[in-house]
Amino acid sequence: MRFVRGLKRNTGAWSRFNIGLGLAAVAAVATVGCSKLDLISQSRDSVEMDSPEITLSNYRDRKISIVVPAGSLNPTLSWQTLYNNMPNSTKKEFASYANDPAGLKAAIEKKYQAALLKIARTPGVLDEMRKAGRLYGIDPVTILGTMIGEHSYNVGAADMGQDLIASWTGRWAKRFLLNSEDLQTLMNSPQVSKECNKHLAVSHANYWDCVAYAWNKYFMGNPNDGVEEDNMGFRTKFFNPVGVGLTYGLGQLDPIRALMVADLVNKTSGLPMISVKDPEALYSAILDPLSGVHYVAANITLYVKAYMEIANFDIRSNTGVVATLYNFGKEKSFARKKYNENVANLRQNRPIVPPMESYYGFFVNEKLPDLKRLLEMNDNEVRQFIRTRRLY
Repeated sequence: MRFVRGLKRNTGAWSRFNIGLGLAAVAAVATVGCSKLDLISQSRDSVEMDSPEITLSNYRDRKISIVVPAGSLNPTLSWQTLYNNMPNSTKKEFASYANDPAGLKAAIEKKYQAALLKIARTPGVLDEMRKAGRLYGIDPVTILGTMIGEHSYNVGAADMGQDLIASWTGRWAKRFLLNSEDLQTLMNSPQVSKECNKHLAVSHANYWDCVAYAWNKYFMGNPNDGVEEDNMGFRTKFFNPVGVGLTYGLGQLDPIRALMVADLVNKTSGLPMISVKDPEALYSAILDPLSGVHYVAANITLYVKAYMEIANFDIRSNTGVVATLYNFGKEKSFARKKYNENVANLRQNRPIVPPMESYYGFFVNEKLPDLKRLLEMNDNEVRQFIRTRRLY
């Protein structure tokens, strides 16, 4: 198979990029044809961390679901150790505070306060979080927590680009159009269609996992397939149209993660189906703060289901653990690793080890009282917070 950049350019005019679906539009589609998602597995017994039912056979055979309690569980994390537990990319952001825990805390706090204010100022977004929480069976504070972590730690050039997105329209559409042609060719290839199309009947999440695996297996780094820049990772090659970052919008969503839950969002929230065939609609769904909330919520359900089905843990009560997965992705790999670790622990009569928060989840757990307070506010209280910048 050969990919050729720019084989057939779309010469028709792109319509102006529509960032906002609008409050009324989202409210309308989110209440039509939607169904509440049930995340609870009826075939398992729900048990606490100290339950005597946590035996090798029950755990190994996935007969139980262990409730991960709220709060920070990682004993290695504190403000004194936080910097050393950050990935290198985040360390660069806060390099001047490498030996200054108090300064690090103050710097992250400053970004956090700005993010909290930005979310409060976004019309309708808090109501949309509450609505998405009801639809997906998750606490809306988990939706807010995952989003606030991205803005407190990671948002830089991509966030600036969101504010300037109207001026990027032409470049965005042109760049993704070329990538989209390559991606469509990849999706239609025998290697992908044979291995991956069968997954569409199960879920879009399984399908896109398979496509990324096929890219790595058959095409990436292969000098004989004629792919330009084929040493790039799947996300970088196909889903970075503006060249500033891989996540976008208020929820800092990865386009692949949005595609992975397209079917779930369509069924549960009633939002239109998105696909790579319409990149403008794909990125609009991510960038619109109201529709974006539903894609964040749907991704949270993927993390919850992966840990429940693979690793026997119900992580819904621990926002920091969920936020950690939102930051890392690869929830199935982490869940399998945790399952294998605990099977080995139980075989050796050692206690199980629950999923734990990273530096990212640690901060989100620290801020849970604030986040809950914001979600409990009525409109007048939110306006007062915006004016005074005081939550309490």
